[in-house]
Amino acid sequence: MARRRPPVTQFRPIITENVFAAWRRDQVRNSRMSWIAWALAALALAVGVAACGGDDEPAQQGGSTAEGSLKGETVRLWIMPNGPDPKNDIDKLLAPFTQDTGIKVETEVVGWDVMQDRIRNAAVSGEGPDITQAGTTQVPFFAALDGFADLSGRVEDIGAAAAYPEGVWATTQLAGKEGTWSIPWFTEARAIYYRKDVLEKAGVGEDAAFNLSLSPDGMAVRDLSTTLASGRLTGFFSIARQGALASLSAEGAIRDAALPDLLGANPFDGRLSATLRFGASGQSIPSLIANLGGTGTLSLTDLQIPNAGPGAIDRALTRALAASDPLANGRLQTMVIEELARAPLQVSSVSIPATLVGGVMRMSPFVADAGSGAWRGNVAFDAKTLTLDARGALSTADIPKGWIGGAPYIALNWRGPVTAPTREVDAGPLVNGVAAVVLQRELERVEAFEADVNERARQSQRRDMDRLRRAAEEAARRAAADAERQGQVRRDQQAEADRLRPVLAPPIGIRPAPPIQTQ
Repeated sequence: MARRRPPVTQFRPIITENVFAAWRRDQVRNSRMSWIAWALAALALAVGVAACGGDDEPAQQGGSTAEGSLKGETVRLWIMPNGPDPKNDIDKLLAPFTQDTGIKVETEVVGWDVMQDRIRNAAVSGEGPDITQAGTTQVPFFAALDGFADLSGRVEDIGAAAAYPEGVWATTQLAGKEGTWSIPWFTEARAIYYRKDVLEKAGVGEDAAFNLSLSPDGMAVRDLSTTLASGRLTGFFSIARQGALASLSAEGAIRDAALPDLLGANPFDGRLSATLRFGASGQSIPSLIANLGGTGTLSLTDLQIPNAGPGAIDRALTRALAASDPLANGRLQTMVIEELARAPLQVSSVSIPATLVGGVMRMSPFVADAGSGAWRGNVAFDAKTLTLDARGALSTADIPKGWIGGAPYIALNWRGPVTAPTREVDAGPLVNGVAAVVLQRELERVEAFEADVNERARQSQRRDMDRLRRAAEEAARRAAADAERQGQVRRDQQAEADRLRPVLAPPIGIRPAPPIQTQ
């Protein structure tokens, strides 16, 4: 029964030490590029070549197989895209090795985005290459899975730990497990290039200072301090890559940055201070931004929001309530928009908790209180699209006479690109309040009219009563006058009769005789 090719966990070195040593002596002497080729050859020889062409019997570990036994055989090698033309570059470097040993090297370039998965699958299936490039942080992972062979019995041929800097050699080890699980190939020296004019345009000053540390799989910037948008930015961030996946971790603070300098031309003005801790992972810069998550706090000082002065509500209501029909044909909406354009909303300071989820910064509750009124709502800034979504209500602190319910307010939103968001105004919440005031005024007018009618009726009734009273008094006066005249006539007649009557002697009084008293 035929046995399959030995799995990756059972790589067997079958190249003799003498052949390895001869290759080293004859080829590695003249140039730095030759050293790279030799290092890869050393890796191939140290790891060994599994039996090719369906060889079923393992070779003796550390044995003395003759050089000729591998002539014409092929070693499979995986490398990553280390340059613009990685396959041709490595094939050229390995050509002298093939010429001298007769061992062919079949190279395959594996993308960084799939490298970790392919090596892991190879370790599990046993169908992997004989030799593979791997990141330094991945060596312990695959060694722990027994996916890499222990090379500790061969590394003395290339100088072992003494031939490498301590930190470089440490990447070949696995904590808690004796052995040497890889051979260092190359160490990179990385640098950062930047456009000074672009940074200046972005508001980053020339006084930037930071500590940069690099590793094979990432970088970290610590103690960052620089001018940004006329303010100050401090903090740290680190970026690490595991295969195709990059991870970002950062914490920072910005102090007193000017919004126009920070965001570019935009309708808002003020100064921003913030502290934020966030992180993300993804396979590209857009995916990193899309996966950003974190928390922090933001503070805005001297904030100015154009076309949003809370006095607009009072002025619009005054105009509306003075109109004969303020609810006709969107008249109130028009009045509100016209009054909003007269002044900005000015706030001395705003402090907001912030959360960062999926690349979207959410600030809630956002309360911009100007004293005479305030805007309250939720604000979201999408770092992926640089768009703003601010939704809330602008209210006034002054309540008109006869207003029913809470303080008058309108819906006031901004949505769109942060440099030119679209303002949305909805005076609908005022309509009900104005309608209630108008209705109340109409009821009061009706009541006043009814009171006036009643008063007029009372006055008319009073006039009628006064007229009747005066008529009765006049009738009584006339009756009294008639009675007086009639009395006077009778008196006059009596006087005349008395004058015409003859004069008679006074009457004689006749009295009865007094009684006689007897003894």
